[in-house]
Amino acid sequence: MKKMIFAAMIACLLMSFSAVSVMASDSTNETAQSELNNNVARASKYIVMYDAYVSAKGNGKVYVYADMFTMYSGSLNLSIVLQVKNNNSWQQVTSWNQSANSDLVYFSSTYSGTAGKEYRIVVNYSATVNGYNETRQMTSSTVTAY
Repeated sequence: MKKMIFAAMIACLLMSFSAVSVMASDSTNETAQSELNNNVARASKYIVMYDAYVSAKGNGKVYVYADMFTMYSGSLNLSIVLQVKNNNSWQQVTSWNQSANSDLVYFSSTYSGTAGKEYRIVVNYSATVNGYNETRQMTSSTVTAY
């Protein structure tokens, strides 16, 4: 009888240590996830951030920049279309593609445009991470070349 009581006490003691360990682990994971959610405003499940802009550099030159950052490494692609405004409508001037197998992809280039013309870029973002594909699109603000 004493052996059964002793075995039951040991079993209870072991279960209590396991429960404390699991609760501490869950608490740590919840805290880390909470800190992540508070510090990073994710764009979607895997795409953490994406951006696009154009700026005027003088002599009609326009600087183009786009990037995307994901939570995990994957197959990332940027499809960038530079547009110029002619007669109140946007027309494609040129385009670029940039790919990376990473958690970051970016593109930058300078285009020789025409002073006085308005330019913008439209960027299609694609990320395939762990077999899951996400896409986003962004149109930059407009800049006037000088």
